[in-house]
Amino acid sequence: MDGFLTAMATETLGAVPLRQVALSMLCAYLMGQGLSVLYAWMRRGQDYSRSFTQSLVLGGIVGAMIMLAIGNSLARGVGIFGALSLIRFRTNLRDPLDMIFIFAAFAAGIAAGAGNIAAGLVGSTIFALVILATNVAGGARGRVEAELRLRLAGDGVEPEQAVLAVLREKAAGFALLKRRVVAPGKEKAEQRLAYRVVLGEAADEEPLVRALQAVPSVVEATLGFEGSTATVPGGDDD
Repeated sequence: MDGFLTAMATETLGAVPLRQVALSMLCAYLMGQGLSVLYAWMRRGQDYSRSFTQSLVLGGIVGAMIMLAIGNSLARGVGIFGALSLIRFRTNLRDPLDMIFIFAAFAAGIAAGAGNIAAGLVGSTIFALVILATNVAGGARGRVEAELRLRLAGDGVEPEQAVLAVLREKAAGFALLKRRVVAPGKEKAEQRLAYRVVLGEAADEEPLVRALQAVPSVVEATLGFEGSTATVPGGDDD
């Protein structure tokens, strides 16, 4: 039995010892899992994609796999990254911070696959601490995020400009998530928009709702928080 375990410990998978492969993959998984838990905590109370958190875990594993496959071969590295450059990623990220999390998970996996596990662990820990510190110091402070869904009469730019003016005045921040035009060019054309809205505090919901009610082109507005949704009829249902 001892001889079998010794053989397994020294067995190689290609040019890489099997024990190193298992350790690298395990560390990549643990670091990716930690980043996914941190991301879920950051997005608590918001509508985030569960597949994105899974992507953070898998991204670290894929990064480790790539580095293990490359090893010390420059030719293999050029070939693998040349093949990856042919892939077009068309997923739209709604927040730049999501992209940073993807890079962090991938970098942790690369560090684990390259055998520099300490760099991955220290880097991931510092990344998490900085995220926590900036979130507590600057991002929190009572701010509330919500998703605003709008139906606007007409397919021109004027209806949306009126809404943007309200958002600039009443919201601490906002970002367009989705836009869709229904029956363009026709009399009953309308726009359906989705925004992520940052409010200074939950009490800012009522002033924003009242301002949206005063916009004639707003047919319907839905402001969604965690566990609650406020629906606002527009000032002009025509």
